Amino acid sequence: MITMSPPRETIKRCLFAVLALGLLVTAGCIGNEDAGPADSEAAADGTADEAALEAMTATGDAHDHANPVQHDVAYNAELLDHLSFVDEGASGTHALALAGDTLFASSTLQGDHGFYAVDVSSPDDMQVVGEWHDERALGGDRSIAASDDGEWVVLGTEGNTENDEAGVRLFDTSDRTDPQQVAFLPLDGGAHTVDIKSFDGATYVFALNYGVQILEIVDTPTGTDLVKVGHYGYAGEEMSDVPDYDNPGNYPSWGLRSAYAHDMKPIDDPEAGPLLYVAYAYQGMHVLDVSEPSAPELVSRWTPGGEASPWYTHTVDAEWIDGERTIVVGSEVFEDRHNETPSPVWILDGSDLSDPTLESTWTNPAGTGSQELLFSAHFFRIDQGRLHLSHYHAGSWVIDISSAEQRADPSVVSAYLPNEDTGYRPGTECCFGFNLGGIPVTMDAVGDGDVTYAADVQTGLYAIETTAS
Repeated sequence: MITMSPPRETIKRCLFAVLALGLLVTAGCIGNEDAGPADSEAAADGTADEAALEAMTATGDAHDHANPVQHDVAYNAELLDHLSFVDEGASGTHALALAGDTLFASSTLQGDHGFYAVDVSSPDDMQVVGEWHDERALGGDRSIAASDDGEWVVLGTEGNTENDEAGVRLFDTSDRTDPQQVAFLPLDGGAHTVDIKSFDGATYVFALNYGVQILEIVDTPTGTDLVKVGHYGYAGEEMSDVPDYDNPGNYPSWGLRSAYAHDMKPIDDPEAGPLLYVAYAYQGMHVLDVSEPSAPELVSRWTPGGEASPWYTHTVDAEWIDGERTIVVGSEVFEDRHNETPSPVWILDGSDLSDPTLESTWTNPAGTGSQELLFSAHFFRIDQGRLHLSHYHAGSWVIDISSAEQRADPSVVSAYLPNEDTGYRPGTECCFGFNLGGIPVTMDAVGDGDVTYAADVQTGLYAIETTAS
């Protein structure tokens, strides 16, 4: 096991950086006002209008990022249903976890911090069947995860000034209508992202906090509890290696790099057994053997390259597709040096886990630069050979990676800009020099066949149907 123990002063600086990113989620703001109108021909009629793909990332002086009417754009997609969860203001919906016919949606705005259990057995008629709330802010990013059967939900709370209980909460959701918190494990600095998976009869929770904290759900004489059983950290290059780390657009990654990974995906691999894929900020993507959760072992590390490197490795997912182990890695792009650089998603061949190899790189079809987060890719999930991708102000995308040919040259199946007008308009200044604002700001997406569920932090939860085969 590779461990890391950053000095206390470094930890403090890293915490500030993490909180900065957490505040971005709750700011509901708009930055640069330099984008233009969507193509009037690219209306949300579900047709395969090629112009719609470029309109997904419209730029120009006449465009108002905060006006949902100017974001009525779809490509091979149509809206099935929408839930805002709030009567006014920003929705705060930012993270999703799907378990069968239940979608758990995490919210962190408007004094409405917590999550909703949504019945999606009929995607065109989503129904809230249960909920849990806390007046204190959650912070975090992918702050919710559910067990495969939906019996457990994990909620990460991040260390910020509004919450003195930062850490991991465990809920019994066997009764979807009445979620019950059964355990809480405090973590100094909280958990930015969480996940949950069962291996060999035991259920483990993975929380990103100075590396990956590995927790086990155990029964005790006094009830259910979360017990720390393992940890993985990576002591790599120095923080000061990040270009222009004094620049506000780079500073958060500087802190995160030392102490935090960002995202992870646990998988019970049919050949390799229990694995954990970790998106480890500027340290690249790590593959871990977690067959012994108390002593995770590094199997391999893949670091994206190219002229624009180093990249902030933000998201990872993996799945066997058409008989091949496929790994997808994404970069959240916010540094000033990447303003005009499209946010990349890398498709890897994981046949040899000791040496994953790049098959292709996908970016938005218009080649629109990330513009300090505005058009960056964010979270994604693989489902049945399709990548369901959230892309901040560029909405929700479905990418075909179902075959070797498609993985070598991924194509867009559908795309949709969440644009319900709830009456809310984001502010004009925010975000530590970032440009995280407008409507939509799509932060998460999860797929179920032809349906994509998308979380827009400004306007709520969307059920979107892909209309093309």
